[in-house]
Amino acid sequence: MIDTQTTDTQTRDSSTARSTWTLDAAHSSLHFSGRQMMISTVRGHFARFDARIEGSDEDPESASVQVTVEAASLHTGLDQRDEHLRSPDLLDVANFPNIEFRSTSIKKANEDRLAVEGDLTIKGVTRPMQTEATLRGVAVGMSGARRAAFTTEFTIDRGDWGMTFNVPLGGDAVLIGREITLQFELTVEEQAAETGEESPSA
Repeated sequence: MIDTQTTDTQTRDSSTARSTWTLDAAHSSLHFSGRQMMISTVRGHFARFDARIEGSDEDPESASVQVTVEAASLHTGLDQRDEHLRSPDLLDVANFPNIEFRSTSIKKANEDRLAVEGDLTIKGVTRPMQTEATLRGVAVGMSGARRAAFTTEFTIDRGDWGMTFNVPLGGDAVLIGREITLQFELTVEEQAAETGEESPSA
């Protein structure tokens, strides 16, 4: 998934070598923000989520990304507001506990940026979306395993996912803005490499 130097053996197996990267929760975060009453910004975060990336160093465009967020784990600092966000008016976490993203295409934009397309599911509605992710770097952790860090930021219209609740405040003003911005800082740790071997000829 990530370009690194390889040994001669790894180079020979480059077409089939794949690895799995899983979430380093201690060094990852998922924040969101939106407008309130059209004049202020409410910020919050999701406390519980998971992520998995599979791919090869030699072909980053073959990678796949899956992210699952526990919708009820949102926090904005105000309990009453959090409960409303979890209610059927908006996320309806009792019936739709997870927010999910699955990539459908990853293209290398330049040396450290990736154009990512995928399906985002919120409140039971799945819609395509795209974003650009930046590779912040790759390092070897204390365990000896490689870690990679990515960042991305994108904005969605919550109405596209069936979250249309609002309260008119007069004129063009409403209680909750439709646009929600998400900021994702993701660190993943390499778990294992799978190297395929060709079967011997008959």
